[in-house]
Amino acid sequence: MEKILDKFFSFLRVILPDLIVAVVILVVGYFLTKLLVKIIKNILDKSKMDFSLEKFIINAIKVACYILLVLTALSQLGISTTGLVAFFSASAAAIVLALKDRLSNIACGIILLFSRPFVTGDVIEMGNDRCTVLQIDLMHTKVLTYDHRCIMIPNSVISSKEVVNF
Repeated sequence: MEKILDKFFSFLRVILPDLIVAVVILVVGYFLTKLLVKIIKNILDKSKMDFSLEKFIINAIKVACYILLVLTALSQLGISTTGLVAFFSASAAAIVLALKDRLSNIACGIILLFSRPFVTGDVIEMGNDRCTVLQIDLMHTKVLTYDHRCIMIPNSVISSKEVVNF
C-alpha cells in the first residue's frame, strides 16, 4: 500500500505543475475570450452592421477561441493534439456529408449575410408575397407577412428565388 501511495505522490509531483498551468490557461483564456468578444461587439455595433451578421461573427470568434484554448491546455498536459485534430477532422467530414442539404442553407445564409441583398427590417417581395424581414440566420430567414404570419424560409429557397427589395 505504501508503494502505491509513493508512486501516486511522485506522479502528482510530476503532473501537478502542468495541470496548474493548464487550468490557468483555461481560466485566463476564458476571460480574455470574453474581453475580446466584448471589444469586437462594440466595434461591430459602431459599424452599424446587420444584427444577424454580427451574431454570426461573434459566435465564430467564440468557437475558434474556445477550441484554441482547449487544444492549448491539452498540449500543456502533454497530450498529443495531432491525433485529436485528425479525429475531429474526419468526424467533421462525415458530418458534412451527412448534412449536405443543411449545409447548403448555411452557405446560402453566409452569402445572404455578406452580400446583403436585404437586411433586417427591409420589405421584400418573393413571387407574389410581400413581407418584412425579421431576422436572417445561417439556416433560415424569418419574415413577417402582411397577414401577420411569421414564416421561416430556408436560405437555399431564398437564394434560388427572385427577391425584390423595396
